[in-house]
Amino acid sequence: MKRKMLAAIAMMVLLGAGIGRASAAPLTQGGNELLQALPDGGAVILVDVQKVTASNLWSALIAQGRFKSAVDGIQSEFSELGVKLTDVNSLAIGFTSTDFRKPLVVLTGGFNQDDLLARLRGNQKVKLSSEKYKDFDLYTVTAAQPGAKIQDVSFAFYDAATAVAGPAAGVRASIDAKSGAKPSASQNAKLVAALSGNPAAAIRFAMALNSGVAGSLQSSQLPLPDFSSVSMVFGTVDVGSGLELTATLRNDTAEHAKQIAERLNGVLEMARSYLSATGDPKLVGVVTALKSITIAGVDIDVKITGSLSGEALAQMLR
Repeated sequence: MKRKMLAAIAMMVLLGAGIGRASAAPLTQGGNELLQALPDGGAVILVDVQKVTASNLWSALIAQGRFKSAVDGIQSEFSELGVKLTDVNSLAIGFTSTDFRKPLVVLTGGFNQDDLLARLRGNQKVKLSSEKYKDFDLYTVTAAQPGAKIQDVSFAFYDAATAVAGPAAGVRASIDAKSGAKPSASQNAKLVAALSGNPAAAIRFAMALNSGVAGSLQSSQLPLPDFSSVSMVFGTVDVGSGLELTATLRNDTAEHAKQIAERLNGVLEMARSYLSATGDPKLVGVVTALKSITIAGVDIDVKITGSLSGEALAQMLR
C-alpha cells in the first residue's frame, strides 16, 4: 500500500468511485446524512457512486484498458485496508479550512464489519489497533514493519451502513460532529446552499476560500486573473453518456466577476487556438472539450459550463 492512501480516495472520486453496485440506497436528502458526520470545514465533495457506475459513460470507460487499470490499482490500494470498492454506495470528502492534504471520508454502503476487521488482522503488512472514543470503537491501521511506506489511517463505524476514515484526529472530530458536541458540515449554511443547487448530480463540490488562498492561484506561464476576490467555488459533475460540468466562482462584487470572466475567456481562447493549430490528432478530445466551455459573469458570480462526450473522453484516455 502506498503512502498516498487518502489521495487514492480522492482519485476514486474523479474516476467514478467504484466498480460495482452497492446494496444500500443511493445518496439522498442532498447528502445531509453524510454532512452530519463531517466536521465543519472549508470544502466538501459529495459523490453518488451508484449513479456513476450505472451510467453509460462508466460502461464505456471501464472497457478502456488504461482506465480499467487505474481502477484496478485503486481497488488494490483499498484491499490493503480491508475495504472493497464494491462495498461503497456514496461518499463525502471533507477538508478543513487550513489543511487540504488531510481529507476525511464518510462512506455509506453495505459493510461487513466482522469481515473487514478479519481481513485487516490477517494482513501481515499492517497492524490494527483500537481505542474507545465516546462510545465508538476507533480503529487505526499502521505499518507492521518500521520504515514501511504505509500511511496511518483511522476509521470508525457509525452503523452497518456508515463508516468514516481519515487521520485519527479527523475521525474523532467526525464523532464529535455526529454526536452534536461540535458543529458539523450540515450546519454550514454557505456550504449547504452551494451543494443544493443540483442535488441529483453525480458529484457535487463546494469550497470556501479566503483571499490569501484565492490570491495565490497564479501562474507564470498563463495570464490568469486575480482570484483574491473569490470567496466560494462550487459546482457539479454529472454523468450520462458523457460528462456535464458546472462551476461557479462567487466574488465580492459584480465588477470583479466581470473582470475574471473576461480574463478567463482570454486564456480559454488562447488555449483553443494553440491546441487547434498543433494539428495533433491526440488532442482532438481536448480541443472538443475546450470548445464546449462557456464562461460568463452573472452579477457577482462567474458561471462556467462545459461538456465532454463519452467518445471524446475515451479518445483522450487512449
